[in-house]
Amino acid sequence: MATEARALIERLFTEFWNGGTLAAADELFAPDFVVHNEAFPREAAPDPSMQRGPQFMKTSWQAIHAAFPDLRFRYDDVTVEGDRAACRWTSQGTHRGEFAGIAATGHRVSYSGITLFHLGDGQFSEAWVADNTLALIQELRAASGTTHPR
Repeated sequence: MATEARALIERLFTEFWNGGTLAAADELFAPDFVVHNEAFPREAAPDPSMQRGPQFMKTSWQAIHAAFPDLRFRYDDVTVEGDRAACRWTSQGTHRGEFAGIAATGHRVSYSGITLFHLGDGQFSEAWVADNTLALIQELRAASGTTHPR
């Protein structure tokens, strides 16, 4: 299982996040895949049921890369135990489109986090993300000259 999990994570970063091969989402993520991220709670979404599966991940990729077109992810550390994997990652990119209501600043950012994955049947079935989204938003607000929420 450890080798399989590492291969999935490698594909996630190489093909999907960095390569933009959105079709890889259909192979990487289970149809009922769900991601838990405190920065973007499911309850706040217009339709929480849409935050599932490969299509949600494709939509997420498009939104993130619209704001940071040169964004590149790197996994820094991976630990696997049974059907669970933990991945510490870092990403860097330039803010060239709207993100969290903040117009493009041209500001170069570094963004990091840890994702815990649950694996099943050769795919990611669930993920829990702990990242520095709020610090990123504060940094972009400062770069834009806006220090408070709209």
